Amino acid sequence: MNLKKFILTALTIIFVIAGINLLAQHKTTLEDAVLGKPVEQQIKFLYTMAPNNSQLFELRVRVIRELGKKGNNKAINVLMKTIEEGNARRYVKNNKDYDYWKVRAESALSLGKIGNKNVWKILITAASSDRDLQVRICAIRGLGMLKAKIAVPRMLDYLQTTTRDRVANELVKALGQIGDKTAFSSLLAVTQRDFTADVRKNALIAIKKLKW
Repeated sequence: MNLKKFILTALTIIFVIAGINLLAQHKTTLEDAVLGKPVEQQIKFLYTMAPNNSQLFELRVRVIRELGKKGNNKAINVLMKTIEEGNARRYVKNNKDYDYWKVRAESALSLGKIGNKNVWKILITAASSDRDLQVRICAIRGLGMLKAKIAVPRMLDYLQTTTRDRVANELVKALGQIGDKTAFSSLLAVTQRDFTADVRKNALIAIKKLKW
């Protein structure tokens, strides 16, 4: 390698390293500006700074998780939007379409943690119709945390029609958390249906939690 090529190679390496460091500093700065910050600041981030940026996808999920832990009702409106992300918008990485299922799943859990029962409709919709199984499971868990008795009839309809062990298992556990006695017959029926032993066991546990 002659001197000119050596210098060009060295300069290229220096610029690449500098670029990587700059990107790392930018990411750290953005995380510091959002994570652990007031609810209003995090809501603004979700509304304006990241919806179409796939590189900020994981940070978006972490912010949604923090909003759930804070339990502030101010976050409900933005979470009711993020729980539907990917149904109308997808992002592309390496020429492959990716779904926003992690955003929807975390949004469902955060809505349940906040505990405002007015969101039950959007959770039951996600629980019964989201195309991703993990999102449906998280939405069912959210309903259990919400303890909204008004959602029980729809949950029972879902339980009576599903044949998936994972879905049935989450439904019986959520119904046990809610504790509405109207779930008794459906839970008892689960113990006689062709589900796994764990599902049938959890149905019995749920029955014991019902409030009479």
